[in-house]
Amino acid sequence: MSSIYKYLRTLADKEHYTVKILLLVIFVISVALMFPVGKSSPQEYEIGEIWTEEDLVASLSFPIYKTDEEYKKDCENALKNLYDIYKINQQVSKNKIDSLQIFFSEINNLSEKDIANLIMLYELNLNQNEIEILSKSNKWQLSKTITNFLNEIYLKGIVENKIDTSKMIVLRVGFNEELIPPNEFYDLNQIQQKSEKYFSNKYFNQNELKVIAIKIAISFSKPNVNFQEKETLAERKSILSGISITNGAVSKGEKIILTNEKISTETIRKLRAYQKLMYEKMDNLEVVISFGGKILFVFLLVSLFLTYLFFFERKIFLDNTKILLILLIIFFECLIAFLIVQLELPRAYRFLIPLPVVGLLMTILFSTYVGFLSSVLASFLVSGILGNDYAMLLQMLVGGALGVISIRDITERTQIFRSIIFLFSGFGILLIIHSMMLNSEISVASVSIFFSGINSVFSSIITYAIVILLEKKFSFSTNFVLIEFDNLNHPILKKLAAKASGTFHHSVTMGTLANDAANAIDADSTLARVGAYYHDIGKMQNPTAFIENQIGKKYKPEKINPLSKARAIKNHIENGINIAREEKLPQSIIDFIPMHHGTRFIGSFYEMALQSKRAEQKINISDFKYSGPRPNSKETAIVMLADAIEASTRALKNPTLKSIEENIEKIFEERLREGELDETPLTIRDLAKIKASFLKVLVGFHHSRIVSPSKFSAKK
Repeated sequence: MSSIYKYLRTLADKEHYTVKILLLVIFVISVALMFPVGKSSPQEYEIGEIWTEEDLVASLSFPIYKTDEEYKKDCENALKNLYDIYKINQQVSKNKIDSLQIFFSEINNLSEKDIANLIMLYELNLNQNEIEILSKSNKWQLSKTITNFLNEIYLKGIVENKIDTSKMIVLRVGFNEELIPPNEFYDLNQIQQKSEKYFSNKYFNQNELKVIAIKIAISFSKPNVNFQEKETLAERKSILSGISITNGAVSKGEKIILTNEKISTETIRKLRAYQKLMYEKMDNLEVVISFGGKILFVFLLVSLFLTYLFFFERKIFLDNTKILLILLIIFFECLIAFLIVQLELPRAYRFLIPLPVVGLLMTILFSTYVGFLSSVLASFLVSGILGNDYAMLLQMLVGGALGVISIRDITERTQIFRSIIFLFSGFGILLIIHSMMLNSEISVASVSIFFSGINSVFSSIITYAIVILLEKKFSFSTNFVLIEFDNLNHPILKKLAAKASGTFHHSVTMGTLANDAANAIDADSTLARVGAYYHDIGKMQNPTAFIENQIGKKYKPEKINPLSKARAIKNHIENGINIAREEKLPQSIIDFIPMHHGTRFIGSFYEMALQSKRAEQKINISDFKYSGPRPNSKETAIVMLADAIEASTRALKNPTLKSIEENIEKIFEERLREGELDETPLTIRDLAKIKASFLKVLVGFHHSRIVSPSKFSAKK
């Protein structure tokens, strides 16, 4: 699983649009296949609810089909009159008794040795002593006694296995049949008991002869009553074929149900039968057109959602794993709805669909807007799968919205469970209002409210479990992870304060600027603040190369080798990324390290190199520029702007409100002119709010530092 995730991460890093298209196609087709088939797919109703749609009139005559439970019950009742059929084979008893007579006639004049051979031929289980006694016995009398016993048991009948005594059976003798209890017959175990009792009475003082008689009688006993499986199955089939699958009919033009009429069991039967009729009337072309419409419906909804991500959440749109995660969560919600429909569960079970998980999870992982829009997308798809149940759509939208609102500003994982109160309250109130409006029976609403309460609890538990799984297994950075790093006493920041105090104070000040600016434009203030704290941790490797850490030293440009200085400064990006990965910082924090400089020139060192005596040497412009990438989110853009503005404002001598404002305006114009903000979703209004926020914070700072050389102009 981990290797699959890494592979998909690679595709995401490469902005692999083929994967996005493949995910979209698979998702659209899979969900469209879950939609109900037919011209009309009316939503499911519960007995006691009110029909709120127009009068429904039958366009054709059609039968009313029994439910599976009703048909099964009718079959069970009919089969109560079906009895297993048995038949007496009179030839068996005749053959066995004749065989017994032949046996005794043969041994009558034989020697003991010849009798032993004959017994082996007949497979009688007699030992040598018993053979000797048999040879000396009154064979005619013994034969008569055993024959009488066999006639008695064959007359009653012998079955091979014991028959269930709870049900009568049909016994056929020739062309006659009789209904009798199964205990009328002997099974082989009972024959053993019967023979012991019978011959004990006949030979009460001749135990050896009694044993011989029992063994011979058992050997010549064979079942003569046989179960007629083929005939019984034929009888069963005949009975079942006579059971009707319908229970009445509706004539053409007959009103199935009227507006505001209370739904009964009979009405639901008619609605289902009418839906089945509409489906059966569809030809192949209509089926294809219907399915095509469902594909377009799903495609339109998903495309609108992805369009929002493209324009306003570009970072999510470019990451295929995040798109896959969103689509997977929504797909499983659709799958649950599909199973409820296929299993024909009562409508109340629809309130067990954990749809709030979508809003809760997407809000925690991404943002409030993504959480709400993904919840809306899932609600429309699920309601379509449930048979265009738009009454459920309203309830799912409310549940999703309340889930998003309930966790909008949470700071701990356990606060996820406060959503239970929001969800249950919202579901309950809406169900009560809906029940009052439709004048439905209170029992219908109470069952739905109970299931919605279960849903509220399990949605929160499922969300909590998925968040933990994503954080621990896939290193997914949620706000909860960010909060763990939002601590100035974190070991990394303590090292930064010890090794590069100037950089540390610069980062803390930036954190304040970034936090307020993010709040001003509804961006992720936690991410922006934490990103600002860690954006310059690479300076710990060579702190004195940076002016904010050169306490008491003067900046002397004439003694600087532009190339070596540029490389020293540029290295803090790579060093920072390495430190961040060693310390297992989330990727969302690592992104701030290269993005806060984007692809800008490194100070004015390129200009200095051009003006130096070594200007005639070939100069590689990439040595004097940061490698990027440029900021791709509101938060990384805010940190880029805060970095430049905090440093330049601190360099102002006797800063005033006007000079700070002019400095802010200058930095913004530079970044816009250089195109560093082109890949962010910031709007003109956002930039204005960020400027105002920066100005408000900076007027309280009056620190000054040595002014560094003027920044290289992009115009040059």
